[in-house]
This record gives sequence, structure tokens and C-alpha cells, in this order.
Amino acid sequence: MTDALREAWTDWVRALSSHSPLLVVLEDVHWFDLPSVRLFDAVLDALADQPLFVLATARPEGCREPARLGARHGPGPA
Repeated sequence: MTDALREAWTDWVRALSSHSPLLVVLEDVHWFDLPSVRLFDAVLDALADQPLFVLATARPEGCREPARLGARHGPGPA
């Protein structure tokens, strides 16, 4: 089920970003569980060539998982 969900999510985001640049806003990422972080991480990996911008907000004292989200895909928090 996890692979099917990841493929469906990736296909949907790819379809949206193929028509015009896409902004995805993720709020309160400090509440994300590890599977959610991995899902978004997989999408960012798969769609690195798409016009996709992800803005993620999290509290600095939150868990470590949100820090993984952008670690390989661009600048982290300022």
C-alpha cells in the first residue's frame, strides 16, 4: 500500500506541476510522522526537475524529522 500511495501522490503532484509552477505549503511539519516525511522526501526526489516549490514551517524545538525533509533538496531554515 505504501508504494501505491507514494506513486499516486507523485503522479498527482507531477500532473499539477506540469501545467504551471506549483507551490506546496506544509504547515506545522514538526507534527509529521516519519512515514509522512518520507512520502514528501520521495516526491521531492522524483520531481527534482519539475517547477515545484515546497514551503515547510516547523517549530525549532520540534522533532528531528522535519529537518530531514529539505536536507537534500535545498536550503534549510534561515
